[in-house]
Amino acid sequence: MRYLAPREQSLISIRGTEIINESWVQLGEVRRTNNYRITPVSEMEFNSESLNPELGKQIGVFNIDRSTIFSKFRIEGSFMDGYEIIHREGDVCYAQGALYDRDTLKHMVCDNA
Repeated sequence: MRYLAPREQSLISIRGTEIINESWVQLGEVRRTNNYRITPVSEMEFNSESLNPELGKQIGVFNIDRSTIFSKFRIEGSFMDGYEIIHREGDVCYAQGALYDRDTLKHMVCDNA
């Protein structure tokens, strides 16, 4: 079995108190895009809004604990919601997450090494 390394890019800019993260990842022929607008609520909590061309507008919250981000979101105008947990070790990030439609699991990611 051949492992395909993903290509990815994330462009981050700051406008006042708002963080803009325009990012994409590509694995083979499949490219996923998320463009986040992130605003602080407190030192460890942030509201987020993301435009995902495939799913629509995601609205959520990020909670940060040291090197881990806990993200919970919902897709506007649908019954879909989900979560991601991103943990950084040095220069490497590991992600886990799931997307649900009502109570049915639609997609799961787990790239822990």
